[in-house]
Amino acid sequence: MALRPSKGDGSAGRWDRGAGKAGKDLRDMSKDYQQVLLDVRRSLRRFPPGMPDEQREGLQEELIDIILLVLDRNPQLHYY
Repeated sequence: MALRPSKGDGSAGRWDRGAGKAGKDLRDMSKDYQQVLLDVRRSLRRFPPGMPDEQREGLQEELIDIILLVLDRNPQLHYY
């Protein structure tokens, strides 16, 4: 399962996780999910003022999945 920029769908900066574990499965299995969730929620202040809530929430969901995927694919890494 590779992280790579999506192509051709107009979602520049979005990530295609390819085949493998779905985001929900990874969230259910990860020992770090709750801490990642808390930290990503705290990232609210880092988004541009005036960004629509729906867009920000979508980006935060992607961030959760990317962090968990990197941790899953690199067991030598530790979130904290």
